[in-house]
Amino acid sequence: MRNITMNFPHKLPAAITGAIIILAQPQLAAAQLSPQQLEAIGREITVRIDGNGGGSGVIIDRKDNTYFVLTNHHVVRYPDRYEIQTSDGSRYPAYKMQELPGFDLALIQFQSNKNYRVAELGNSDQLTGGAKVYATGFPVPSPGREQRSYQFAAGQFQRDQPGGDNGYTMVYNSEVIPGMSGGPVLDGIGRVVGINGRSCSGLRLGIPINSFVANKRNLRQLQDISADNTRSASGEDLLNLGGAKADSGDYQSAIRDYQKALQICPDNPDAYYRIGTAQYNAGNKQAAIENFSQVIRINPSNANAYVFRGVVRSSQEDKQGAISDLNEAIRLNPNFAIAYIHRGTVRYNQGDKPGAISDYNEAIRLNPNFATFYSNLGNTRYKQGDRQSAISDLNEAIRLNPNYAIAYYNRGVFRYSQGDKPGAISDLNEVIRLNPNYAIAYIDRSIARYSQGDKPGAISDYNEAIRLNPNYAITYRNPGNASSISADKHGPLADLNEAIRLNPNSGIAYYNRGVFRYGQGDQQGAISDLNQAIRLNPNSSDSYYFRALTYLQQGDKRKAIDDFQKSVNLYQGGNDEWYQNAQYRIRELQQ
Repeated sequence: MRNITMNFPHKLPAAITGAIIILAQPQLAAAQLSPQQLEAIGREITVRIDGNGGGSGVIIDRKDNTYFVLTNHHVVRYPDRYEIQTSDGSRYPAYKMQELPGFDLALIQFQSNKNYRVAELGNSDQLTGGAKVYATGFPVPSPGREQRSYQFAAGQFQRDQPGGDNGYTMVYNSEVIPGMSGGPVLDGIGRVVGINGRSCSGLRLGIPINSFVANKRNLRQLQDISADNTRSASGEDLLNLGGAKADSGDYQSAIRDYQKALQICPDNPDAYYRIGTAQYNAGNKQAAIENFSQVIRINPSNANAYVFRGVVRSSQEDKQGAISDLNEAIRLNPNFAIAYIHRGTVRYNQGDKPGAISDYNEAIRLNPNFATFYSNLGNTRYKQGDRQSAISDLNEAIRLNPNYAIAYYNRGVFRYSQGDKPGAISDLNEVIRLNPNYAIAYIDRSIARYSQGDKPGAISDYNEAIRLNPNYAITYRNPGNASSISADKHGPLADLNEAIRLNPNSGIAYYNRGVFRYGQGDQQGAISDLNQAIRLNPNSSDSYYFRALTYLQQGDKRKAIDDFQKSVNLYQGGNDEWYQNAQYRIRELQQ
C-alpha cells in the first residue's frame, strides 16, 4: 500500500497561470559534460511521483517554499493521492495540479523549506540529428527491479516529427521504460530539452520543452476526469490506469487495460513491459517471457528487456537461458550495473562463486551507491570463507541504507556463526525494529538468546514467530534448542510432523525432525529423516554432520567417518563449531 497523505484536488482555487516565468533563450555552445556529471544533475532535478501507476517529473521552478514540477498529464490524470519523492528521499503531497490543453503535460506543486536543485531549461529547437540526449526517471517495479530506483539512459536525438498528437513531436532513442514518463530529457550540458512520455512502433517520443514554454500561459486547473470530455483515454492513460490496478494486486484487470493500450498502438513496448511484469507477478512466468520477447522483437537493442526476461528464465531454473539474456544485455550496455548483479546471482546459484564475485564487483564499480550490490557480494564472500570481507561488505550496505533489514539479518547470521552472539542479537533486534513481521528473524533471535542463557526471551521470540507464520516457523524450528526451550517434549515433534505433512518435499523439515529425534535418542528415526533430508538436498553439509553423529552413537565408525568427510567437503559457511568438530572427529576416528 502506498504511503499517501493527501487527496487528489479536483476543486481548486483559480489557476496560477503566469506564476512561473520561464523563457527559452538562444544559447551559446558549451562544453559537453561527462555522463557521470549529467547523471548527477539528473538525479538532483528528477523526482519520483507515486500514485495511480507511478511516474516521474522534473523540478523547473521555485517560488519561496513552493516548488513546481513538470510531468506528463497522464501521470496524474486519474483521481488518486499523489506524492512526490525528491532526491534526498523526502516525500511531499502534490497539490495545485494544472494541465496544458493540447499537450500531455501537467504542472504540479509541493511545499518544502529544503533547498532542491531547479533544472535549467534548454532550447529544444537547437537540437540536431545525432545529438546526445539523456533520459532520467524512476521505473516502476519489474522482474529483477523490485523497488523504484533512479535510472539514467543515454541516447541520441533523432528528429522532429511534426503533427504528433498531444505534443509528441520529439523522436529520440534513449532506453526509457515504464515509470519514467514525465521525467526530463537532458542535452549534453544538463539542460532540460524534453519530457519523456510515449513509445510506439519502436519510436521513443517526447514533448519538446519549447512546446511547454510557448504555451504555458494556457495552463488551467486539472479537470475532473468524469467531466473531461475533451479527449478519450490515450494509450499512456491506459497504462497508468492499469498500473494502479497492478499496484493493488488486480493483475488481470491491469492486463486488460494494457491490452487496450495495444489496440491503440499494436507495437507499444511499454504495454508489453507492463503485461510481462503483471504476468510474472501473477505467477504466469511463461506468459511473462513471451511478452518480454515482444519488447525485444520491437526493439532488439533493448537491454532492459533482456534483463527482465533473463530474471524470469532464472526463476524457472533455465539458468543457461538466463545467462544468455544477461550476456546480451551487457553486450548492448557494458555499463548496465543491474545486468551484472543479476548475472552474478545466476552464477552464484550455478555454483560459480568466483564468477559471481567478479560480476558483483563490476556492478559496484559502475554504481558504488547501491546497498543491495554490497549485500550480495558479502553473502558470496562469506560462502567462500572470506568472513572479514563479508562483514565489511554488509557494513557498507548498512551505511548506504541504514534501513536495509536484509543486510542486518545477514550480518546477524554471520556474527552468530562466528561466535559473536551479542552482535548477532543486536543486528536481529534491528531487523525486527525495521520489520516487526519478519518471522525468521524472531526464530534466529530465539536461538541466539537461548545460547546466551536467556530462555524466557527465547520462548517469547519463538512464540511470536509461530504467531506471525505458523507454517514457516515450524518448518524452521531449531530442534536442537526446541527440546530444551519447550516444556512440552511432544510439542516440537508434533510441529515437525505437521511441517512435513504440509510440505512433504521440505528437506529442512526432515533435517530438523531428524536432529530432534537424534536429541531424543531415537537413532533409527533420526537416520530415516536425515536420509530423506539428504535425498531432497544432497548438498546439505549439516544433514551429513548429524547423520554422522547418529552413526557414531550406533558404533558404526566407517559410516560416521564417511559422513563427517562429506560434511566437511560440502561446507560453505555456517556453523564453524560443527565444521571444526567434524574435522576433529575424522582425525580421532582414523587413529
